[in-house]
Amino acid sequence: MSFKNQKEFKELSVYDLLMWKNIYVSLLVLLSFQAFYTLVTRYNYSVVTLVGRIVFFQVLFFIVFNLVTQKFFPDFKKPEIDLRISEELAIRLVKELLNSLNCSLGYYNDILKCKDLVQSGLFVLKAHVLCWVSNLMSSLTLFYIFVVYQFIFPKLFIVYEKEIEKIVSAIKLKLKKSLKKVPPKYIQLVEKYLKIKLDSKKV
Repeated sequence: MSFKNQKEFKELSVYDLLMWKNIYVSLLVLLSFQAFYTLVTRYNYSVVTLVGRIVFFQVLFFIVFNLVTQKFFPDFKKPEIDLRISEELAIRLVKELLNSLNCSLGYYNDILKCKDLVQSGLFVLKAHVLCWVSNLMSSLTLFYIFVVYQFIFPKLFIVYEKEIEKIVSAIKLKLKKSLKKVPPKYIQLVEKYLKIKLDSKKV
């Protein structure tokens, strides 16, 4: 990661945050979410209490900051703060959210129509595993794992893409060698239902 040429805050999208296009903003968001999760789960803060505390300390900080600057640094130029969301930013965020939602709904629509029976079956299996895992941990913990995963693994994949491709190629090679021991009729059966090509001859 380079600390130079960080993307402007106003130009950041959700994808840019996850890809660490601005390291400072992405790190701040991730650490804030970590603090939120820790306070809620470990110290039993309610969401209302947590938000109230954040607002309390923010306002208190700026009161003290203004008093100190007025008293000891009268010529100090105060930073401009504008928490309002511009119409342009709001439209961009809504479009990104809508595109993501439509992609998910389109995928789910194909699952319901059983366009690919194997994919629909795998979806049922994934849903069952998710329900089983949700019984082992809270929904908030699952959401925490999902968010941390989104911040870490996609970026790691891009940074170490070549190394990952070498590992995947080695695994494929071992699988092809193993396929030589499998009777051809079983290979054809897997190819038919999974709609993939398993070539056991080329090693």
